[in-house]
Amino acid sequence: MEIGSREEKNRKLEEGLRKEEANDKRRIIKKKIFKIVGSIVLIIVLFVLYMHFIGTKGLIVKEYKIESNNLPSEMHGLKIVHFSDLNYLTTTKDKEVKELVKKINYIEPDIVIFTGDLIGKGKKPSDKNIEFLIKELNKIKVKVGMYAIKGDKDYKNKAYDKIMGETNFKIINNSYELIYYKGNTPILLTGSGSILKNDCELGETFSYDEMDNLYTISLIHEPDIASTINSRYKSNLILAGHNLNGKIRIPGIGGLIKVAEGKKYMN
Repeated sequence: MEIGSREEKNRKLEEGLRKEEANDKRRIIKKKIFKIVGSIVLIIVLFVLYMHFIGTKGLIVKEYKIESNNLPSEMHGLKIVHFSDLNYLTTTKDKEVKELVKKINYIEPDIVIFTGDLIGKGKKPSDKNIEFLIKELNKIKVKVGMYAIKGDKDYKNKAYDKIMGETNFKIINNSYELIYYKGNTPILLTGSGSILKNDCELGETFSYDEMDNLYTISLIHEPDIASTINSRYKSNLILAGHNLNGKIRIPGIGGLIKVAEGKKYMN
């Protein structure tokens, strides 16, 4: 009886040790999983915070030299500033708008072009916001002119028409404008409405009879319509916005988020 009792006790002791060891392993595994999940969540949170509060700040100016045999010699030195998707009241606030205007004036442009989405999606600017934008945009100094088209967010936002109507921007949706600089030979500036809002009338936009003889700059909001323009009409330079370079960009990979009518051209 004593021998049997010792064996039984030893067996129970071994079982208890095995259970305790198994419980320890489960606790260790749970801690590792918790650390991994916690680290992933923390990285995602930090990434989102960076993307919204830091990644959208700062102003980078990219300069491109345009050379073409089709450009009139008197256009030599013409300087155009193009900006798009201001999205005021979302990623862009008063401070960023002021910085933008100062930077534009520092460049001393001949022409300023805006290709849509003035106010952030779903935002209703107050009278104070509207007055601020009008005041700041009217500080932009140009030698030739300022031109704009509507983005898909600008159609329902009544503030767009009020703001742009009280600035020096000329809206050329589905229209064109002849730009003269230092001579009698102009370049042609065309502007198309938003394809997402069924307001892209290319037949009207490119209705100038003598456009084949002129250097043509085309303003569009959604960049993917560029393929249609190139296949049907003649355009030497196309300026667009909308896709925000893919919204989130990773070096070597590029834009991660593609939007409607902004999938072919990410830059």
